[in-house]
Amino acid sequence: MSRPILLLGPIPNYASDLVETNRIGWLVRHGDVAAMKAVLHQIASGSRSDLAAMGSRARAVIERHYRQDRLVGRFCDRVEATMSRGQHAHAA
Repeated sequence: MSRPILLLGPIPNYASDLVETNRIGWLVRHGDVAAMKAVLHQIASGSRSDLAAMGSRARAVIERHYRQDRLVGRFCDRVEATMSRGQHAHAA
């Protein structure tokens, strides 16, 4: 089962941009008790179908951008590119 994201922390940041852009959850600034209460009330009173749709979008975003195989591939590409630039610098 997929779930929406409740992000607690400093805003803005990369994760908060992801949550906002894709409408996959809620953002609460660290220490903002009133906002946390409001979000929890919104979640509790929200329709199950809306929460399920938000959760499905969240899962799709995570799988599309953050699956382990994709992240490992990007990491390897970055390492190889860095190594390649280093070899060209030493050859000159």
